[in-house]
Amino acid sequence: MQFADTRASYWLMLGALVVVTLIFIAIKRSRLGYRLRAIKENADAAEVIGVDTTRTKIVAAVISGALTAALGTLYAQFQFFFDPDTVFGVASISVRMAMIAIVGGIGTAAGPILGAFFVIPLEEIANQVFSAQAAGLSQLVFGVLLILVILVEPRGFMAIGPRIRRLLRREER
Repeated sequence: MQFADTRASYWLMLGALVVVTLIFIAIKRSRLGYRLRAIKENADAAEVIGVDTTRTKIVAAVISGALTAALGTLYAQFQFFFDPDTVFGVASISVRMAMIAIVGGIGTAAGPILGAFFVIPLEEIANQVFSAQAAGLSQLVFGVLLILVILVEPRGFMAIGPRIRRLLRREER
């Protein structure tokens, strides 16, 4: 899957984003999604009402692993090379994936997309501005900014919308 033009990779990745988002929405609306939310709230209570927590967790892990493997394969085809340090290191893809989801809002379809629109440009700007200053300074600034975002709203950007609506309703009164 080596394309002469990067636009083909763009469309392939965009298609993968749409497919994964639709799978997420389908799972969230299915019985599996309800079971996963019940387990998240209280695993013991979910077990009492008849949810097979072990099986549900295994199914979720398999789906997550399969999607991660498929998308990792697309990433490998796009990059042509990666080593264990770029995937599992401190400033790695896996850490970036987690940060994008946390900053955007875990448990929502739009959260990771919104998080990517914030985290990736922020990381690039920090690298551009601070990489020539001192070794590791751009990662430090990037990390501090992400920590500040998480401290302001631990549930991610998707939780900011309802908070703003509540504040606007208070001001109208």
